[in-house]
Amino acid sequence: AVFTVTHDPARSFLVRSRNVVTEDLGTRFGVRAYHDDPAVRVVVTEGKVALHAATGPADTTAVLLPGDVGVITPSGQVDVRRDPMAEASLGWTTGHLHFENAPLSEVVAELNRHSATKLVIDDPKVAALRVTGRFRTGDPQRFLRTLAQVLPGRGEAAGPGRYRIVRAD
Repeated sequence: AVFTVTHDPARSFLVRSRNVVTEDLGTRFGVRAYHDDPAVRVVVTEGKVALHAATGPADTTAVLLPGDVGVITPSGQVDVRRDPMAEASLGWTTGHLHFENAPLSEVVAELNRHSATKLVIDDPKVAALRVTGRFRTGDPQRFLRTLAQVLPGRGEAAGPGRYRIVRAD
């Protein structure tokens, strides 16, 4: 989810996801918490937010500024880092996904979240291939055509609404 909030000190705006509370401090930010990914990821593109991880022996709080990404593990560990691609990580709101040296398995998982057609990778070597690029959401066939041009992989039909990515040897 992406939120654009005008900060009001009299009324807190909080987003709760798993063991994390993201508190608006006047900003635009995104919160990512998927059932198949144990970490919660918060990205800030404007203003700042406070992250509160309420798991483990002590509560952890971190303040994120524009360009910061906070990743919170299920145990409550908070990792904050600068990301020059922070704005791009919210590209799904405009129908695009951006990846920088990401494993193909991660790219496929994200594409599958935005399409009724599912991509499957059976080969761990293919899943580990690294990908950098910008792809449209909801257009897995175009992704497969691009993949075949730049990586040693190609798509083949694997049933209704499914494509298997296999090594092209």
